[in-house]
Amino acid sequence: GLLASWGSATLVAMCTVGVVMMSRPQLRGHLADPRMGAMSSRTAAAHILVRIPLITVVIEEAVFRGVLHAALIAVYPEPMALWGGAVLFGLWHIGPGLDQAHANERRSMARFVHVAITVAATTAAGAFLVWLRIETGSIWVPVAVHAGVNMTLAAFARLATRPQRSLRPVLGTEY
Repeated sequence: GLLASWGSATLVAMCTVGVVMMSRPQLRGHLADPRMGAMSSRTAAAHILVRIPLITVVIEEAVFRGVLHAALIAVYPEPMALWGGAVLFGLWHIGPGLDQAHANERRSMARFVHVAITVAATTAAGAFLVWLRIETGSIWVPVAVHAGVNMTLAAFARLATRPQRSLRPVLGTEY
């Protein structure tokens, strides 16, 4: 039903984004994450298939689209509650943005830009996930979408960190 539709659409969209970024060297570096590349295959699989969906996503959705949204909507009008929660979700990602920028050895200005883009993107994603929660009346649809985004991006981050020659058969493109 609704859960499978949103989950499938998310996977298709994120795989498209991943393939496009992988096929363009100037974008590939923005996707790469040496932390994912340094993991063993088993650890990476556990991270992508267990930690992300069951720990990160479920906890963030319970807190941000469950408890926080319920508290905000009880006090503020819907648009203010939606954007207030979204901004807090974006700010929550300052640490992960800094961690990724540091792992990619970005210099101070590039690190600032990376974190600013991370916060802006996760704020927009947070607003969309709240909207999805409101529209569907279910917390599980945002969970599926959030998990699909994070899991797919983590898989592509691992692929993007590997040497380019190993990706030619995967993408079917020349570098």
